[in-house]
Amino acid sequence: MTMCRGRRFSPALSMGMLISIVFGLSVCAIPAKSQEWHPEEPAKGEKDWVQLTSGEWIRGNIDLFRDLKMEFDSDELDDLKLDWEDIAAFRAPRNMTFVFTGQRVIFGPATMRDGVIRISTSDGIREFRRRELLSIIEGTPKEINFWSAKVKLGLTARTGNTNQTDLSTSLMIKREATRSRFTLDYRGDFSEVSDEQTVNSHKGSLLFDLFISRMSYVTPFSYEYYSDKFKNIDYRSTIGAGFGYFFFRQSRIDWSVGLGGGYQVTTHLSVEEGEDTVDRTGSLIPTTKLETDITKDIELEIEYRSMIGIPDPKSSTHHASGSISIDFYKDIFELTFSIVWDRVDNPKAYEDGTVPEKDDLKMVFGFGIDL
Repeated sequence: MTMCRGRRFSPALSMGMLISIVFGLSVCAIPAKSQEWHPEEPAKGEKDWVQLTSGEWIRGNIDLFRDLKMEFDSDELDDLKLDWEDIAAFRAPRNMTFVFTGQRVIFGPATMRDGVIRISTSDGIREFRRRELLSIIEGTPKEINFWSAKVKLGLTARTGNTNQTDLSTSLMIKREATRSRFTLDYRGDFSEVSDEQTVNSHKGSLLFDLFISRMSYVTPFSYEYYSDKFKNIDYRSTIGAGFGYFFFRQSRIDWSVGLGGGYQVTTHLSVEEGEDTVDRTGSLIPTTKLETDITKDIELEIEYRSMIGIPDPKSSTHHASGSISIDFYKDIFELTFSIVWDRVDNPKAYEDGTVPEKDDLKMVFGFGIDL
């Protein structure tokens, strides 16, 4: 009988090798520790930190958050406007005012991570979902933080065989508080050819809105003034009220619709014999407005507003506009191109029987300042 001579393997040694192999495989299976950099937790009162969805962190001050856009003053990059969807986290060690849906206003330092905002208050830590956030105001609410303004100017001057001057101006002043919005809007157009006026119109409006949720609001009071001597309108005043709803309210697109009712008084410059100088009527007022960022620096705005006469729809008026704005120099200045359409369904004839045109269409190139 032939016997194989060799080294024998003890059961204990075999078991030890098996344990070593299993342990080695389990260690290899453990993922490597994340190398993503995170800033140290800032001390109270220090600068804020914001993390973008790309993983980048920026340091500075959160100046304001409203309409899903954050105004951030970076130490190295100056003033930035960040879309809410591009922000993954933030650390705000300073006392800030946070406004959430349901008319909840919370004050204190805060952090946001994984879609949860944690605010340190005198009563302890309070948590909210990021989708519930409406606005952030630096420190305690200050009146100056509620206000913004935009001014636009379009001017064309021509001399030679024809002397012509075209001037278009617009001004919008807005106050957006924690639960309300006040808007004052004015637009004026003037044109003169060979020292003779061809356009002279003015339109101003005032709106006061109260938000009942992030997506809906009521308008307890609105007022519009309109004057156009070439449409035989000395002045037209409309007082109304209504409500509105946002179909989209995201960082790059806002689309709202509204419906209201009002009472309208129109005074004409002159009328044919037997006609009334003053017309009074009720009106149904549907509106819609779309604002979207085509790119970071290019914004498109489309608006439509109608006043449908009640009980006589023939007295209806319509206004529509579309504009493209291109921002430059820290988003303060902008170049604008606008198309504006105004229509009066049944214009009143002048004393001599001349009837104004129903439609006016104009294109405006201008320059704006966003404050």
